[in-house]
Parts: sequence; structure tokens; C-alpha cells
Amino acid sequence: MGIRTLVAAGERNRGRIVGLLRSAGGYTVVAQASDGVTAVQLAERHQPELVVIEAELPELGGIEATAPIRSRVPDSTIVVLTRSAGGRLAMRAGADRSVPVESPDAAIAAAVHGALPMDLIGRASAGVRRSR
Repeated sequence: MGIRTLVAAGERNRGRIVGLLRSAGGYTVVAQASDGVTAVQLAERHQPELVVIEAELPELGGIEATAPIRSRVPDSTIVVLTRSAGGRLAMRAGADRSVPVESPDAAIAAAVHGALPMDLIGRASAGVRRSR
């Protein structure tokens, strides 16, 4: 099993991120959300090792959802997909990394991978080797 991952994003970006993680290998998407309130609930329920969340979500934005996710799943790695100046706000809210949502897929994949702690990087890499 790969790195247990929660993806919370709008419909277009959610499909893009899920596809990107699946093709990268080493990740298992255990839950998906289209709003920040659901993302917090799913994070608490599934205890993902990785959360990739879009900053601009309905009901509760991804940046605002970061602090409650961090408190409920303190060991998770949180990557926020931001627009323009949201990166600093995401980091202040407790994100491990932020990356512009407009970035090419390779840049998003690299940011996600680079945010992971060493023990998870080994598991992600092992997943890639198995999938080839």
C-alpha cells in the first residue's frame, strides 16, 4: 500500500491531482473532498499520511482547513495548492509546503514528493519501483 492520501480540491483540480498521484505511483488516495469542511472530517476519519488541499474551496478554504487538519492529524504532511500570494498564509496555517495550483504537473509532483518526510519518501519510491 502506498502513502495514504487525502485530496481536497475543486472537481477539475481534484481529478488532475488524483491522476497525477496515481501515475506517480507510491500513493493510495483513501479519500477525496470537494470542500474544506468535508476535508477536515475525512482527515480525522482516515488519518492520512499526506493531505493535498486546494486553497480555494467552498464552505471552508484549504488554508483555513489546514489548522484543524493539523490538530486532528498532527503527523500528516500537508501540501496546499495556492493561487498567487497564498503560499505564506498556507505556511503560517501549518502547511508543510505550498505550490501554485497553476504549476505544471511535474512541479506539483515534485513539491508533494519534496514535502514528505524521509520514511515516507522511501515508501513512495518503493511504490514507483513496483509499478514499473
